[in-house]
Amino acid sequence: MRLLLVFISCYIFSVNFSFASETDSYNNQLNKTYQSFIESFEKLDADQIDQMYDRDILYISEGKSQPILQGSNEVKLIYQRFFDRVKQKNIRLKIGFRLLSRDIADEQATDIGYYIIRFIPSKKSEEPVSEFAGKFLIVSKKAKNGQWLWSMEMNNRAKLEYYFNSKSKKNLFYSKTLKVDK
Repeated sequence: MRLLLVFISCYIFSVNFSFASETDSYNNQLNKTYQSFIESFEKLDADQIDQMYDRDILYISEGKSQPILQGSNEVKLIYQRFFDRVKQKNIRLKIGFRLLSRDIADEQATDIGYYIIRFIPSKKSEEPVSEFAGKFLIVSKKAKNGQWLWSMEMNNRAKLEYYFNSKSKKNLFYSKTLKVDK
């Protein structure tokens, strides 16, 4: 009887440990998608951002006049137009994310959090840095090749203080305060 209890205890511990290490691995992989997005966004690289989205993405933007976009080509076009305007005005961008929640189930993850975007004009313009924040919900799914792809995204504006007042959560992506280096 004791041997059976020891066996059951060891089995339960190994299942929990296995699940915890898989969750940690998924968290690390998912967090890397945010870092990749930041790097691509700041390089104004719509092609690289496109690689992060599932081909069948559903994208709900903040704009009232925007329909729900379907497909990564539509999302890429939105970023490309935005980046073209930014380049034309000679502005640099900084973006940050602070996740509040992540739910992982069946190789699908749902993230909720805040983002901030800073517009940094050229020194010549003498314009001030401007920024806005928003809240988002992103659903990622694990592709056959093991890469996590964003399959649904929804975002809208939020007060800057919500971004700045959000606290770091264990194992969730959290951008440090963005530095503006003109």
